[in-house]
Amino acid sequence: QMSLLHRKQIVHYEEEHKNVRQMYQDIQRDPYKYLLTPFEKANAYGPVPRLLLGYGLGALWAAYHLRRNNQLHLLFKFRITGDMVIGVYTRFLIAFLVGDRIGARFFCNYRLIFCHKVADYEIRKLTRQWPDAKPFMHIHEKPNSYFWV
Repeated sequence: QMSLLHRKQIVHYEEEHKNVRQMYQDIQRDPYKYLLTPFEKANAYGPVPRLLLGYGLGALWAAYHLRRNNQLHLLFKFRITGDMVIGVYTRFLIAFLVGDRIGARFFCNYRLIFCHKVADYEIRKLTRQWPDAKPFMHIHEKPNSYFWV
């Protein structure tokens, strides 16, 4: 599954949909293939189209509110009242948050982000020099271990 903006896939799958177990096995075989650079990771969230969608919805709802209450001409004359500012700002903020959530659904590449998180976890599990490496503990040393020594 790819987002609307991301046409690049890290790994080309023969099947259309792989289940989670097959994805985990692929990542465990070669986790470095699935790591993203900070730029790729930031772009996987699709910040620019999400921002544009949020601003667009906010501006449309604010303009609709000003037009419906006959306050658009006051804005053009720069006669801004406190009631206008509070009403427009709250509506713009609500529409921006709704637009951001809609944009996150359409423009985020969740499969890339998920594969990166799993690969990072696998590398932290195996490589002791990795930043924030997982502590290596034998199975009987874990706090909730049911194995007796």
